[in-house]
Amino acid sequence: MDLKPESVTPSKVYAEGKYVPKVEMMFSSELKRLTDFTERFAFFTLGLPYLYGNFCDVVLWDYLGQQKDNVILYYAQFRYPVFRMLTSPDADRSWNHTLFAVEKQHWESFSNHVSSSVLRDEHGNIFSFFCEDILIGDPLYEDRNLSIPHGSNHAKMFVGAFGVDTSEHRIRLCDVAGAGRLPFAIKQSKKNTELTGEYIRGVLGE
Repeated sequence: MDLKPESVTPSKVYAEGKYVPKVEMMFSSELKRLTDFTERFAFFTLGLPYLYGNFCDVVLWDYLGQQKDNVILYYAQFRYPVFRMLTSPDADRSWNHTLFAVEKQHWESFSNHVSSSVLRDEHGNIFSFFCEDILIGDPLYEDRNLSIPHGSNHAKMFVGAFGVDTSEHRIRLCDVAGAGRLPFAIKQSKKNTELTGEYIRGVLGE
């Protein structure tokens, strides 16, 4: 895997005129499984906070500025989607194909920082965040094994999935057991005693 400093590329996410640099993980052809790297890295998605929670790179800048160590944010993109329904208003589906990562020793502080962040939009809506572990198919394994069905149960791994809390809804990724089923975005109402969920469609689409 190529993690050379010169591989640093700007994120597509834009915040107050500044990009948080992220290192792209480039996997050589002999590497077959992303799970081979889970002892060193914690993998996660921020798709829902960026798409539904008014999240921006300022939160990441704040985290990096508080750390004594040089924390590097990584990302990896895969041929096949890892999730579904993470589609931006301009029909960009790249969040479905993307995982972020930090080295394991930074994961607890990073997760706690994001989960303790509270943001407000121009309409006064307040957004907070939480993180859940969800089960996904190993995306590198599926990229390398074109003969197996996408979303198969041949290789699985847990990743962190950040969700969004508003005054009325909880928006999260739901993992579903079974071959060929990708984790999908769901919006749950807080108005009822029991959370009732609905698939996120329209803006986020399939």
